[in-house]
Amino acid sequence: MAACPAAVACAPDTARPHGLEWLEAREAALRHRLDLADSGRLHLVLDGERHLLSLWHGGAELRLWSVSEITAGRRRPGGDDDPTTPDWRRRLWEDARLAPPVRRERRVIVSDSVAPPDLSGAVSWIPPGPDEAVPTPRRFDIRFQGGLAVEVVARDPDGSRPPAGWRDRLAGLLPRARDPYRIRLVMTVAEAGTLYRSLPEGSAFVAVLPSTSQHP
Repeated sequence: MAACPAAVACAPDTARPHGLEWLEAREAALRHRLDLADSGRLHLVLDGERHLLSLWHGGAELRLWSVSEITAGRRRPGGDDDPTTPDWRRRLWEDARLAPPVRRERRVIVSDSVAPPDLSGAVSWIPPGPDEAVPTPRRFDIRFQGGLAVEVVARDPDGSRPPAGWRDRLAGLLPRARDPYRIRLVMTVAEAGTLYRSLPEGSAFVAVLPSTSQHP
């Protein structure tokens, strides 16, 4: 799928002025956010103007991530697997799912098996840090019901990326899902890692994007 950077103008879907579409998108996003705040649900908000992604619980902001690049688009019309909804940028997207999913090792220590303290200070096992327990993939998707995938690319300003793990190698061998709508976010390795490890699955998603992500 070709996509248009959010900062570059592309041909619009209709004859409406870009300014009007931008205002309508912001108004629709605001309505969704008010409804989500009243319901107390977890949801993500992408602010394309300020390049920020935030996690909210109702009306309380829980976390904020900076995004260096935003690209958005939808597949060209004409294919049977390509529904063309003109107002896809104004939708409320539901049920976030990570791909690949987070896998965490669980270790249970039974009290009866705990040995007396070793006064020498030696330990048999040290719990790993967050980035060691759940390494940051080079790329992962947050998929939503209805055909939207938010692709997150972990890349620092100097071009460095996380070491390729088995999930990255496997993802390179498998064909990408043909999502009708895609938003691509480039974040630092640290920011992408915290998003991957802390995203509550099942969250909703609202995007406020400039009127530049139309037919690629």
